[in-house]
Amino acid sequence: MNADGLLKELRRNEINEKACLVLPAHRVEGAICLTHEDDDRWLVSLVERGESVVENYFLNQDAACRFFLKYVISDPTYFKDFSMEKYENLKKKSAKLLEEYGF
Repeated sequence: MNADGLLKELRRNEINEKACLVLPAHRVEGAICLTHEDDDRWLVSLVERGESVVENYFLNQDAACRFFLKYVISDPTYFKDFSMEKYENLKKKSAKLLEEYGF
């Protein structure tokens, strides 16, 4: 999977693209980001309140994109239509997607 393929999967699964940024110009606090570093590594990161919550480096784009996709579909709060009333249904949707992707 590459960054373009990841974007397609995010859209197909109705993931909030404001909270999940693929190749942004700079990392945005509060959003999970996939960036390509100067040393040719790929970084999946999430910074909240100035602290790194997630900071995983990968040697190839495919591994980084798969980690990113698994991370966001595992957490119902990343779906566009998230609300506490829909939490249980989105949790089921999340479990189904994880199975479909083989995670």
